[in-house]
Amino acid sequence: MSRPERTIIALDHVDAQRFARSLKAAGDRVLFFEEARSWSEIRRLMRQGTGTLVVLGARPPDKAAVRHLGPRADQVVILQHAINRRRSFRELPPGYFRANFRKLVYWSLFSLLCKLVPRRAAPPTHVYHFTPDYRDEWAGALGEGTFSDTPCPRPDPSRFGTMADIPVSDAPVAWQLVDEPFTQTLGISRAQERKLFEMILDVTTQTDDGPIMVKPHPRSQPGKYDFSPRFVTGETLYSHPGAVIGYRSGLLDYPFATDRQLTIEVDGETFRLQSSIRETNHEQCGTYLNVVERDLAAKGY
Repeated sequence: MSRPERTIIALDHVDAQRFARSLKAAGDRVLFFEEARSWSEIRRLMRQGTGTLVVLGARPPDKAAVRHLGPRADQVVILQHAINRRRSFRELPPGYFRANFRKLVYWSLFSLLCKLVPRRAAPPTHVYHFTPDYRDEWAGALGEGTFSDTPCPRPDPSRFGTMADIPVSDAPVAWQLVDEPFTQTLGISRAQERKLFEMILDVTTQTDDGPIMVKPHPRSQPGKYDFSPRFVTGETLYSHPGAVIGYRSGLLDYPFATDRQLTIEVDGETFRLQSSIRETNHEQCGTYLNVVERDLAAKGY
């Protein structure tokens, strides 16, 4: 029995690679809500339907796609991509809107195009989630009882949300910094980002002035750490650091063999590193996508 057609909704090519590379198959269509060239696909979907609609998040364009393109599908599958709860617009700093203006314009235009699609009755919808907050967010968006759901184990952050599986080394290092595209995530300028890095250098020197191993985020500006030789960037993740440094990255969920974490906190234009005790978990990470893949295959999606 052949699998029905699928249409995957993703932010862009990077998003699709990071969160659905093992799900994508030959013949799948992908609609990117930050790439206007792909929006012509919406007209074709209105005429022919989407088969199975697969959505990779709970951002405003994802929700617009479920509400307005979903009724053109035989069924809707909603996946979770972020470990942390999505921040509401009220929680975002003013600088976030300046730093992400282009993205927000694309999101708004894509959502508007989806709303122009004539409404129909919603098809069967299923949410695969690994945190309760994610299920609750969709219950708030679609209504309780309007979808079925499957609680899943948490993903392996060295494989999920990455462009490729991350090589892991057990060599001991002083520091492991989990990078973010800080200018976009925090809504700060390049100069403010540099101040953040200088603060990290100052604070860590007080304990250990050894190298800070940096795992770059796929969306980060290349070369931003080059000003200091203490920052050593590379694709390897070091599982035995003296301490982990980071903001809200899903990669911080990796079971590092340390109980010490320095969390980046932001208050306006002021940064600080908050020392905390990690909840160390040496068990095997869950395989979220393996559960999803098996279930979709069993259902013929």
